[in-house]
Amino acid sequence: MPRLQHLVGKTVLVKVSFLQPDEWQQFTLHDVEISGIWVESQHFTDWLLAQGNVPAFPKTFLVFLSFAQIQALVAGSEHLDQTALSEKAFGL
Repeated sequence: MPRLQHLVGKTVLVKVSFLQPDEWQQFTLHDVEISGIWVESQHFTDWLLAQGNVPAFPKTFLVFLSFAQIQALVAGSEHLDQTALSEKAFGL
């Protein structure tokens, strides 16, 4: 199985306790530290823009998610030689 460091630059799906904990959020993984991960997210950027009531920021934000805030993380893997399919969509 890949280590988180091998997923830097990739898109991951994360359930985060403070951002709609029942929904998966899409993030780009930027860095991994001993206590959490640095990620970029359009959803989080939109949320910050709405909180500040501004239409734009000069830079994209990175957010640090401690491992304590992460409920689950899903990533595709080049190590698996399988295509992901929806069994329901194919009537299986």
